[in-house]
Amino acid sequence: MINKITKGLLIVVILFLLIKVSCVILRPRGDARVFLGLKFNPSQENIINQYDEETEGKYPILYSDEIMLRGENILLFIFKIPYLLYLSIIGILIIIKFKFLKNKNTL
Repeated sequence: MINKITKGLLIVVILFLLIKVSCVILRPRGDARVFLGLKFNPSQENIINQYDEETEGKYPILYSDEIMLRGENILLFIFKIPYLLYLSIIGILIIIKFKFLKNKNTL
């Protein structure tokens, strides 16, 4: 049971980390549209409020909507969590999983 829970949590945390590393919210200047784009540099910001023509084409657009994206609050939550916390949680879950396997094999 603990093994299934840690495996599920590990998958969710890795999925959140991949979303944080690869997605960006773009808000054009003077426009009500909002875009969800794909970024190729993980160290770039996740939210760009003044999206100019200079950066047009730099981010492939995955989804767009008026005023607010569907699920934008969840994305903002994922974006606010620091990388170090994601990596720490992944490390802790892996340690728990291996300790559980070790204890299971000794019984």
